[in-house]
Amino acid sequence: RFTTNANHVTFNADGTQIAAGSSDFLVKIVQVDDSSQQKTFRGHEAPVLSLAFDPRGVFLASASCDGYVKVWNIPEQICEMSWSLLQKCNDVINVNSICRLAWQPKSGKLL
Repeated sequence: RFTTNANHVTFNADGTQIAAGSSDFLVKIVQVDDSSQQKTFRGHEAPVLSLAFDPRGVFLASASCDGYVKVWNIPEQICEMSWSLLQKCNDVINVNSICRLAWQPKSGKLL
């Protein structure tokens, strides 16, 4: 559960996991068939706006109003990479931030 609204929800490629990012700065991944299997990722300092699973389902990318894009290793539950791309803004409505993340299907590169 989140303490505020979820801003983006997405499924992994085979539909077995769902990820959600919220205004309470958290990213959560839940197994669809067993919702008790939940992973929480902390590290953003502002609302999470966008999420994308990589094609293999090993990584999850997240973009936030804090201006960062982070790549999370799902099995290890750690942040593998982090890029500061824009200025921080706590206002979801007026943020000047990344709208949607995507992975290239064949190469697995984050776009």
